[in-house]
Amino acid sequence: MRILFTLVWALGIAPLFAQVSINMQARIDTVEIDKYKLVHHDDATGLSQQLLEMPIGDYKIINERIAKQLQKETITKVELVYTDYPKGSDMRELNRARILELYIHLPQVFNKRVIEWKVVKQTGAKNNDMASHMIHGFVITYRPLPSFEAENNLISSVLEGKTNPDSTILKVLERHPNWKDQIVVCDVTGSMSPYLASLVLWLKLNNSNKLSENFVFFNDNDMDHNKQEKLDTSGIWDVSSKKYDAVLKKMLYAMYNGGQTENNLKATFYASQKFMKEKKKEGIIMIADNWQDPYDMKLLPALKEIGVPIHVIVCGVSATLNPNYLDIALATNGSVHTIEADLEELAKISEGKTVKFGTFKLKMTNGKLVPMK
Repeated sequence: MRILFTLVWALGIAPLFAQVSINMQARIDTVEIDKYKLVHHDDATGLSQQLLEMPIGDYKIINERIAKQLQKETITKVELVYTDYPKGSDMRELNRARILELYIHLPQVFNKRVIEWKVVKQTGAKNNDMASHMIHGFVITYRPLPSFEAENNLISSVLEGKTNPDSTILKVLERHPNWKDQIVVCDVTGSMSPYLASLVLWLKLNNSNKLSENFVFFNDNDMDHNKQEKLDTSGIWDVSSKKYDAVLKKMLYAMYNGGQTENNLKATFYASQKFMKEKKKEGIIMIADNWQDPYDMKLLPALKEIGVPIHVIVCGVSATLNPNYLDIALATNGSVHTIEADLEELAKISEGKTVKFGTFKLKMTNGKLVPMK
């Protein structure tokens, strides 16, 4: 879905973005609070925050170095924070400039469909001194990229029973005992280790595994040089085995040697070409990261022609749901699954109909399932 960046309309600054077409959800919330408190790191969620600081009456980012560092992180939320001081002042002109400044330094946040946006107005300043000591600028919430050593340690800890596993994949597979003879296509980019550990744990605990013996892991390391229309094997790793330790070995090899780009569709094409030549498979299970967009979505029409349903297990879903995975499931007559809910029989959802999927409401609009605000 290509729409104009909704935030500029909320702030009354549409003219400056009239020519900018942005891929993102129309999900802009505006809140008023006394004073914003920055949370540098939340152990419960694993998320961190950085402030792209701006002076109280200015739009220039003071700490540009931080903005450059954030270009490599998985950003989940952007909050424009400003102070209502003097009370009732019109801040639209200033915030317009701040939005443009952010676009210069972090343009990628304007192109992702899953990032949550919020405008935060601080109302607690009673004088100039109080206002000047408040936060101004953009608070960026992101998921820090872990080291390979940290990911490896987490997976080992889960398999040894020292750490509780994330239950997303475990619960989805438990709800679908009928899934047999599938191909598993799995994202192994940074921060997926909690879900990868759960997958391997499930294989370890299910010795009579009938789910799959064919696994494809993906983490492209050559995004800038690969054409989306041309299939290649960079960042794709496969293994055929029912033994969990063999699957784990290949998974860790892929994690160590690959990159950080989500080439979901290319990996799915590779899986179908490699494993469906031997015999017809029941379907493909795609284990995907909710907070990253597949860079190769242009391949979706061709993927649809294969005629195999893709069951997408979306990991890390919280306040927002990545619409790209809805598109993949809908195009392939597949399904979408989160830790708490299943969205199946998508072909039966007629135009204009609204359906509930867990905590989300989706509406079929112009042939696509669109999350409603």
